[in-house]
Amino acid sequence: MNKKHIIAILIAAILILNPFTLNYLKKQFVISNSDKSVMLPYTYSNNSYAQSFQNSLLLYDGLTLKLIEKDGTTKFDVTISADNYSISTSKDRIFLLDIAKKNVYILDANGKIEAQVTLDYMPKRVVALSNGGFAVHYFTDVYVEGIKVFSKSGKEVNDITYPDVTLTLINGEESGRFFVMGFFKNGDSLENSVYYYDTEGRLQLASQISNVVISRMQSVKNNLIFMDVNSMLISDNIVEEISHFDFNVNLLDFIATEKEIYILTEENDIEVMDYNFQFINELTSREKIRGMVLHQGKILYYTQNSLMYGATPKQFSKDIVKVIDLGEKTAILFKGEIQIID
Repeated sequence: MNKKHIIAILIAAILILNPFTLNYLKKQFVISNSDKSVMLPYTYSNNSYAQSFQNSLLLYDGLTLKLIEKDGTTKFDVTISADNYSISTSKDRIFLLDIAKKNVYILDANGKIEAQVTLDYMPKRVVALSNGGFAVHYFTDVYVEGIKVFSKSGKEVNDITYPDVTLTLINGEESGRFFVMGFFKNGDSLENSVYYYDTEGRLQLASQISNVVISRMQSVKNNLIFMDVNSMLISDNIVEEISHFDFNVNLLDFIATEKEIYILTEENDIEVMDYNFQFINELTSREKIRGMVLHQGKILYYTQNSLMYGATPKQFSKDIVKVIDLGEKTAILFKGEIQIID
């Protein structure tokens, strides 16, 4: 091999190994269609995470955390190994909890790891707070449940335990405050406790709701909407009941807008009701409804092979795993690929 060939090989190697070149090559796997949709490969597993973050698609598979923009390009790609994990995001931060190693990785919106916090007890989940801090739900050595609250820098600012209470939900607000919900037995009655904390975990109010186990909650304007197994409850900000409705079927999910509440039931329909629980409409499908998403102010729902949005459903030959709202676009996840459509 002569000197010219050696120089050519070295130059080629430098170009290929250059990060800008690698990023360019990655983008070549993104396929754009004439209908303005974008397709890219995706390996789905039971351990996969996919959610919206800053109107882009945040993906994690237990090894690689990446952010896919609406045009299908990769904004960042970070390697963090965690077989058992929990992820939560705020407006501009990502919190990844490695449950086994008891580590919380704090990343900024560009995928840079800003800090790493190691916990002393066994954690269960991490919850982002909108002030840049976060909370961790944990178990002590004697299986008492608790919440540790951390500042934006990762400094612990409070530690709250809940003896004899099973925590079911932790919900952050835009103000940085957050709700904690859990239930306990009180004789023959099942009580659901609702705790409301400020940004540093100082208790603002505590209330109880009898004979319910809250599994979902949403805050809309001055209303708090709670979902039980087969009932819905609306209260004000101090958890004083405004309206309540019992269903004769189990409830799977709900989405509340400023005027309406969309409630997915196990009977494969979506009940549309107002805030007085007066019936407005019903959305149905011959196929099993797998989920629903609020997209541009309207409800989009999907089955195994179709997407219901407007009068004409969009059909697919592959099985839909999940649908995620990305603002102006929608990401549809299949087991072998992702499509980003208008």
